[in-house]
Amino acid sequence: LVEAQGRGDLAQGLERLIFRQGSQSHGEGAAEDGLLEQKLLVGGEPCGVLGGQMGHDHAADGRAGDVVLAVGAGTMNDLCKYVSRLKGLPYVILATAPSMDGFVSAGAALIVDHVKVTYEAQGPAAFIADTEILARAPMEMITAGLGDMLGKYTCLLDWKLAHLITGEYYCEHVADMVRTALRTMLAQSSRIRERDPEVIGSITEALVLTGIAM
Repeated sequence: LVEAQGRGDLAQGLERLIFRQGSQSHGEGAAEDGLLEQKLLVGGEPCGVLGGQMGHDHAADGRAGDVVLAVGAGTMNDLCKYVSRLKGLPYVILATAPSMDGFVSAGAALIVDHVKVTYEAQGPAAFIADTEILARAPMEMITAGLGDMLGKYTCLLDWKLAHLITGEYYCEHVADMVRTALRTMLAQSSRIRERDPEVIGSITEALVLTGIAM
């Protein structure tokens, strides 16, 4: 990504709206300040950088751009999905923590009037995950991704029961995709504390696969 940005491949003729959350500089083994900017913003200035406190007002403002680039994890990803769909723009997510499975799903879970509501949005045009960045995320966010995956056991059972009781559509191929992702993740879960980029990459891949299955 740095090399492409340095060559101008990402910047030439492209206006970007960049949304990012605050630095993940807290917690054990957290990302170093400036790591994200070093990897992402070499060779060009973003046309807009907003903090994590983004609401509906930003969805309707007059900012111009060709693509929305989300730099963060769950909240930032969902906000940018929603905003990009309202603006009719593609969006790209650069993940900073393997904390949840919604990176590539089409729904956006937003908190409205203190209640979490899922809105129809859109999937990303591209999902970018640098394992060096992900491995430096706070351990609570890494284990959150592990917990999200473990919850898929219940999800699969719920889906199967709904099929048997109410006739809800059930796809064995999708269910197998999720089971495969679970097996891959569990095989390496004991090494999460090591923050090994290869292990974190496997967990992230499992999270993405379950997001596709949604």
